[in-house]
Amino acid sequence: MLKELALFFAVGTLLGAMTGALIGQETESGFVRGAAVGAISGAVFSIEVFESSLVLWQSDESGIGCVLYLVSNFSLSLQALEV
Repeated sequence: MLKELALFFAVGTLLGAMTGALIGQETESGFVRGAAVGAISGAVFSIEVFESSLVLWQSDESGIGCVLYLVSNFSLSLQALEV
């Protein structure tokens, strides 16, 4: 489980850094600051996704209930990232 968590963390950090750098380059915040904020946000979001997926995997709920829970949790995570 630790390997999977590290993989989610690394991918989230990398994607967040690239996205943040691109957005930061277009705004006044700058390339480096955008990359740093994006990396942190991406890492936090990917860990939230991993934890939610793990809870769903271990639950006995139906497929539809799991999907609805996952979508709800993702939307709440995205709203929390919007500052």
